[in-house]
Amino acid sequence: MNSSIDWLLITDNNQKYNFPSNVIKLKTTLDILKNRIENYLKLDVYLDNPYKLCDFRPAYGDIFHSEISGYDFWGYCDLDLVWGNIRSFLTDQVLNNYDNISKWGHFHLVRNCKKMNTLYQLSTKGVPNYKNVFASNLQFCYDEIHGFYKMCQENDIKTYIIDDCFFDADYRWKSLKSGIYQKQYFNQSGINTFCYDGCNLFITGESDKNLLYIHLQKRPMRMLVPEYSERFYLKDNMILLELPPKKILDNLYNILPSFICWKQLYKRIKAKIFGKKMFYHYS
Repeated sequence: MNSSIDWLLITDNNQKYNFPSNVIKLKTTLDILKNRIENYLKLDVYLDNPYKLCDFRPAYGDIFHSEISGYDFWGYCDLDLVWGNIRSFLTDQVLNNYDNISKWGHFHLVRNCKKMNTLYQLSTKGVPNYKNVFASNLQFCYDEIHGFYKMCQENDIKTYIIDDCFFDADYRWKSLKSGIYQKQYFNQSGINTFCYDGCNLFITGESDKNLLYIHLQKRPMRMLVPEYSERFYLKDNMILLELPPKKILDNLYNILPSFICWKQLYKRIKAKIFGKKMFYHYS
């Protein structure tokens, strides 16, 4: 599946996996990666935790220029995604007419050219300078809509918007409900279940809407299927071979917040009380 796309996995994970032939593992450490970035950009950067890497993502086309040499596009994505049939959405027509695809940090695809690979270096109205971002211990969400997408907007980069093509599961709920910003595309009141059939990912039920991917942000999933299953379902926090029969209590999932929601709320309150600033706030 998605065999026409190569995936570069940069990791310090020593566990052995039976990767498909189009998954390339680049073994490194956070310290080695930090040194590589500093030596290449000739900057002192702050990179004391893996999450800070999100702020460096707009520069990946520049930093990893040797790894992406020969490719038409490069991109970045989160690891908590389940992909559908990518090329059924990102067709040749789309790729030929757009230099940037998506505006979200969980997935971005960028044309591999000098203009796009060095876009992060341009002075852009409303976007902090990359040197300040890379040197700060704060999270700027530089790979998100206020960062890289804003750079594309202000510099007239043609962007293909995919907001109706993916499902962003809201971590605040036990059931798989989309974020409020997607309410015009997906049912906000029901319980959504999903199926991957070995080729396509779609919402089960009346719509059978085909999806580019589902984003399972801050949602620990229980793997109840054998590794590399060709067909599986997603429901709540489970990946299953078959969907269980519906229960009356399932409807409670629409109103019950998840444990992760309470955990995130606790972290925000704690940061507020002790005055610890974690994120940069865009004006």
